[in-house]
Amino acid sequence: FVNLTVVHIGNGSWRNAQTLINNLLAKIVAGTSSGSQTAIRAAQLLQIYLELAQGNKERALELFSKAPLTVPIIA
Repeated sequence: FVNLTVVHIGNGSWRNAQTLINNLLAKIVAGTSSGSQTAIRAAQLLQIYLELAQGNKERALELFSKAPLTVPIIA
């Protein structure tokens, strides 16, 4: 899902990208996606990337501020 969604965003196929993001979220809700936390973060980042690609900076910033993203510490 992630790679294909990025390709759609890069090609400007916003509708296809949004459909894949929605499918990923549906799989998370249904419990069929492995690594739910990772999948949720991926969906959030994809949605932010899609908003930025479409020029919706305010919407992207709003989504980013709501996303509980953590940055791993590299020792």
